[in-house]
Amino acid sequence: NAGNAIITATLLLLLLPWTAFSLTLCLFVFAFKDFGPLIWGLIACSELLALLVLGLGSARRQQAQVLLGCLVIASILAAIPAGEYIESTFMDEYWRLGYGAVYEGVSPLSPGASYLDASFMAFDKTAYIDARSFACLGSQDAAGGSGVVLSDSDGIFTRAARMAQSVNGFGILPDAQILLLVWMHEPGLYAESLHASALTFVGLTILAFLMLGLCVGQCAVQSLPRRKF
Repeated sequence: NAGNAIITATLLLLLLPWTAFSLTLCLFVFAFKDFGPLIWGLIACSELLALLVLGLGSARRQQAQVLLGCLVIASILAAIPAGEYIESTFMDEYWRLGYGAVYEGVSPLSPGASYLDASFMAFDKTAYIDARSFACLGSQDAAGGSGVVLSDSDGIFTRAARMAQSVNGFGILPDAQILLLVWMHEPGLYAESLHASALTFVGLTILAFLMLGLCVGQCAVQSLPRRKF
């Protein structure tokens, strides 16, 4: 009857777009690094299926099917930038640290070029920071002698190191010997915090989309003719 049809349409218009959004978002955040081409292929297939539903609904004059196809397409398209943002903000750094090497007992006199593949590094017990002639932000965290290797693809921090060398009269080192670290007592916890932050953002985004989907789905059902679909 019409009542059951409306309930079915409401559930479909709410759950299918939300499921498509959630799956696409999770794939982009947690699997795109290793399976990028496969994920793009899955997205293309999903969009084609949604277009098929839309086309069949249009040919049969089924407004619910047309609306369902449009909502699924929009949900997938909305999940792509959201997933890319969370992935670039948290998971890029997480994967970089995970794929990098871990070095312990490193001498501070060793050339940085020997550790270009490092993600975590711990110096030997003879290492210390001489902060008598300059202020080093985070030097209080250097007591453990360990840190996370900083990614400096745009060269901002390397230029800052050059300026510090020039101002304080330190010897100028070649770029290949400069390795930038963020001092941390427990570097391993940093990677875990990145993953936890990504999970939190994904959960909040999915929840927000669910709330939005409830409003949009209800409005969409109200706009449909009250008849069997």
